[in-house]
Amino acid sequence: MAADPGEVTDYISGLLLRYFKPAIGAGVSKPKLTFARDRDLLLLYWSISPTVRALCTYVITHRHETASFLTTRRRFDNAAIRGRIDARATVTERLVSGDSARHVFHEPVRSVSTGPNYVLAWVIRQAVQISDRFLAMLPISASYRSHVETSVSDLGAVKRIEALRAIMSEIHVSRRPSAQALREAARSRKQTYVLAYRAYQELIAIEAGDASAIERLLGATLLAPAETWRRFELAVGLAIASALETALSMPLELSLLASDTGKPIATVGRLEVFWQAKTDFHVYPVLEPSENVSKQMLAQYGMRYDSDRPDLVVVDTNAAEVLAVVEAKFFTVEGEDARDRLREALHQVVRYARAYRTDMVDVQSLLSTSVIALANKPTLPDDEGMIAPVVIGFDDVLSPRRLVAWAKQWEAPSLAQAPSLPQAPSLPPSSLI
Repeated sequence: MAADPGEVTDYISGLLLRYFKPAIGAGVSKPKLTFARDRDLLLLYWSISPTVRALCTYVITHRHETASFLTTRRRFDNAAIRGRIDARATVTERLVSGDSARHVFHEPVRSVSTGPNYVLAWVIRQAVQISDRFLAMLPISASYRSHVETSVSDLGAVKRIEALRAIMSEIHVSRRPSAQALREAARSRKQTYVLAYRAYQELIAIEAGDASAIERLLGATLLAPAETWRRFELAVGLAIASALETALSMPLELSLLASDTGKPIATVGRLEVFWQAKTDFHVYPVLEPSENVSKQMLAQYGMRYDSDRPDLVVVDTNAAEVLAVVEAKFFTVEGEDARDRLREALHQVVRYARAYRTDMVDVQSLLSTSVIALANKPTLPDDEGMIAPVVIGFDDVLSPRRLVAWAKQWEAPSLAQAPSLPQAPSLPPSSLI
């Protein structure tokens, strides 16, 4: 099965929620998430969702509607009239009281304990708090930052409107709108209240894990790396981490992917998965003659020989060693030979393995536990008993039964008893190339 770019993006939705680097619109259609783990992050994306932004835009462009946000109460007075006169009630009151100076009027009061005003103020205040927290999490280089800054600016403009400021000062975010207030907002003739109700309902649906609401939200807000090959690497990394979670029966923790590349993208107990990072365990191996020639030629171009790095590295933090090196290759089926890409990936994995092991037997051992992931896997012999990296395709990413079997070699009991990798039988060095 060849890797479809859309399926790759859907598969890594959980990582894209945490991808705070330069990115573009992801265009997810069926995001694959673990709701219990991703719920809090989904609320951040609600604060920049189209429903919240539509509410802000409408309030800002229809400020005159805010004048009617205040409720009224009926008052009787002989002197000052502080509201709209109720003519019929005034005549009746004068006839009953005999006081010709008596007036009945409706005085505006700032009360939002019930009704659609509470729904509006609650939604705005909740969105303000969440978007502020979202902005504080983002590094300067994150593409999400411009989207969040726009939302924060719009919400700030709404919050500064006099009538809304008065309403928001009286509410408590911990006390949600009542069912009656929501009904009134939904049935209101004022579009402001209707939009506030829709934003609230979307928030409730997301909190409840409603799949269609989450799909709409992420389809409009989620960003991803521009290059498909980066997305494929993330998909392989997530599949490996998920396989480790299943094999080790330990929870998977995903990290925020910001500017710091020295942190793992995923952690499962004592095991960490790094993406595009050499890690602290990397050492520069002694170069072979042909590699020295390449190094000298690259120096003439002003380039470093050792600028490349593994796509993914699995590290055992307790044993302080690299357990596996992973190379991922994304390519289209047309015009590219999968076997050529496998050959290229194998050379790279061997080179990377030499940077984590000094002895050739140890290099062979690391290679036997490493992985090569191809977007379109060719037909290969059965790899059981091979002293070579496991080769997987995109179908193994989507249904990682094979990766789970691979990950079981690091089940918790075996790790506790023997943290070091088993020694593989020695092969002639020429057989590794």
